[in-house]
Amino acid sequence: RAVIDLYGSARGYAWINGRDFVTPSDVAVASYGVLSHRVKLSYRAISKQLQVTDIIKEILSKVQAP
Repeated sequence: RAVIDLYGSARGYAWINGRDFVTPSDVAVASYGVLSHRVKLSYRAISKQLQVTDIIKEILSKVQAP
């Protein structure tokens, strides 16, 4: 379900910005809203005072856009 929500959110973001196509940056922006409640921090991450947005940002930096 997360992928379906991510796809729909990215399409909506593109549409709001006047485009009828989705770019990798649309997916990246939508990722924060869609994935933020699906990522659970470990005790180690909490002890390092990491936030969910930090984890999502790290994941996005590792994935190359086509």
